[in-house]
Amino acid sequence: MGAKVSIDEAARQPIFWADTSVAAVVAPAPSGPEHQPVRVHSLADLVDAFGAVEESPLGRSVGDFLLNGGQVVLAVRAEDGAAALAALEEGPSFQLLVVDPAVLEGRYADAHTLCERRRAFLVADALPGGVLPPGLGANAAVYHPRLVGQDGLERPAAPSVAGVYARTDASRGVWKGPAGTTAQLLGGVRVAQQLTERQMVALGARQVNALRPMPDGSTVVWGARTAASDPEWKYVSVRRLILFLEESLQQGLQWAVFEPNDEELRTRVCSDVQAFLHRLWHEGAFPGAKQEEAFFVRCDETTTSPEELAEGRLVCLVGVAPIRRGEFTTVRIPFVTGG
Repeated sequence: MGAKVSIDEAARQPIFWADTSVAAVVAPAPSGPEHQPVRVHSLADLVDAFGAVEESPLGRSVGDFLLNGGQVVLAVRAEDGAAALAALEEGPSFQLLVVDPAVLEGRYADAHTLCERRRAFLVADALPGGVLPPGLGANAAVYHPRLVGQDGLERPAAPSVAGVYARTDASRGVWKGPAGTTAQLLGGVRVAQQLTERQMVALGARQVNALRPMPDGSTVVWGARTAASDPEWKYVSVRRLILFLEESLQQGLQWAVFEPNDEELRTRVCSDVQAFLHRLWHEGAFPGAKQEEAFFVRCDETTTSPEELAEGRLVCLVGVAPIRRGEFTTVRIPFVTGG
């Protein structure tokens, strides 16, 4: 009988951190390619691709995102929400979705479903009066009120807030809630409506995050909860951390698709995932003082059903404690193996 063929170590690489803050920004513009994502890093890039659109909703939204800390945008010129969302079903990956309210109107559930499929997160404005739009859940967060720019024009808050997400990811990590006194909205914007403390509490009760003016004249994001009713997914930071983990592990374990589904593969996968989570723990993603309080990984015959094994699948069960040590949020990471 021939010797057992071991794992192809040349194909096996450390699991790298997936992107967390590439934003798909969808809004009307007077010119340029329509319903087609165009990758830009600056307003100059946007003008090169779309023409003189700086004062359009698309130009203002892209500008607000970049000004507040965003680095990479998939800009989509659109008047029709259905076509715009369809254009994002395939193609380049994105982790944040911002859609102009005039385009998104009536399609909140469709946008949320798109985010679920693409492991992305919708940042949206509330409906008039601070009402939570219908059809949203764990992959979305909603903000109120709208903003007024230095030009005196009212504008959606979502592009600026999404920029704060990106800035927080870069400075603190995706596991840090994008809210509080450090979550300042840049560019001299102010709230279009001054909210009372009672109104802000009422917004939070219906899963809408308030934007708050501070005594120094700045405006900050004052809430970081999702639109979900499920308490497990109450916080933006927890949901986005899990999306980041899922994407990082799916990308980092692609080498396993060419390997036989045996004990050696399960051992190596478990080792790689543990090493990845250990790095995150070291960076402060999980509060536990001991590794067993911060995360766990299981990848064995107990995590994969016979039916999944028959289909050539392997399931890795990961638990992380993003808020309190020892209180785990679990996620199943399925991937296809060589058989």
